[in-house]
Amino acid sequence: MSRKEWLIRFGFLAGALILIAPVLPGFAAPVESPAIAAASGPWEIALEGSTKKCGLVLHSENANTIDRTLAIPSGCRHSMPALGPVRGWTVRGDGAIVFDAKAGEAELVFTRKAESKWTAKGPDGEAYEMTPTGRQDLQKGFAAIPVAAPANAAPKPVKEPEPTTRAAVTHYPGKLSDLGGRYVILREGVEGGKDVGCMLTLDDQSRGPGGFRAQLAPACRDNGIVIFEPVGWNFEHGRLLLTARKGHHATFDYHADGGWWKDPRVGGKPLGVRHF
Repeated sequence: MSRKEWLIRFGFLAGALILIAPVLPGFAAPVESPAIAAASGPWEIALEGSTKKCGLVLHSENANTIDRTLAIPSGCRHSMPALGPVRGWTVRGDGAIVFDAKAGEAELVFTRKAESKWTAKGPDGEAYEMTPTGRQDLQKGFAAIPVAAPANAAPKPVKEPEPTTRAAVTHYPGKLSDLGGRYVILREGVEGGKDVGCMLTLDDQSRGPGGFRAQLAPACRDNGIVIFEPVGWNFEHGRLLLTARKGHHATFDYHADGGWWKDPRVGGKPLGVRHF
């Protein structure tokens, strides 16, 4: 084959590949949905019930085959531990913006509650609200996806709160050295609380995050408690403080029946501990 013939055939093959590339999986460019394009840009996340707010940016570039990249300042990851393990984001078919976490960590699912407001529950039951701070055209990008709770929807029946099964808050009669030892972890449900089968050890001889060392028994299967995972504790102003592995803490009040229950103002599901 002459050099001229070779060049003609090569040019023909190259042109054919260019024509068929869009239909070949290996050559296909990533498809960006209108929702992804609309959501890309700056957002603000606020922790409900507090003054904590953080700014972040959702990028449209792919982090992998599914997720897009995002920029979260290190200060935000520290002040809002639920953001710590987040590695990418995407938009679900129902309009939810999902923050995917690294393996083994809980993801954050922000459900669309209004035209420009998304809300999510953190791993410890805390509530987050996310709103755009840029010029995102969310109405256009999410036009085909209705909000999760339209304003004209019939209100859901309000469930009457169950009567508390805990005794009244009272002054703890002991001192810090009396608190060391093993504890059963309780959930609301029966008088005095329901033992969920998780054991917690408060070590008053070893230093740990927030004061002294705490250790959750490996056999614990309660997902919320495993995610919280107390690793430290302290006793301040008559209250028990448990520090989570991610750095945040929960405050517990002493009750007349001998149990310690998490301050309900913190939010999340009721949680208590009692000396074993």
